Amino acid sequence: MPSKEVTSRANVEKDYQQNLEKEYLQKLIFGLTDREQDLIALKYGAGLTNREIAKLTRLTESNVGSILFRTIKSLRNKLEDNNG
Repeated sequence: MPSKEVTSRANVEKDYQQNLEKEYLQKLIFGLTDREQDLIALKYGAGLTNREIAKLTRLTESNVGSILFRTIKSLRNKLEDNNG
């Protein structure tokens, strides 16, 4: 059975790694265009549907979905490359 010290150290290292990943994701998001940042904030921050976002932004629902898809895919790829 692992000691509390070993378990605690593993948790600290895991927390540290997660914080680094969050900081990197934040950096990537700040590097996006204003429109991409706005769409991500509306979708994931405010929890709006693509249809609701389209009405607010005067984009088509299809365009909102396409932009979000490409943006999230790009972010995911950069995160994977960073962790790879």
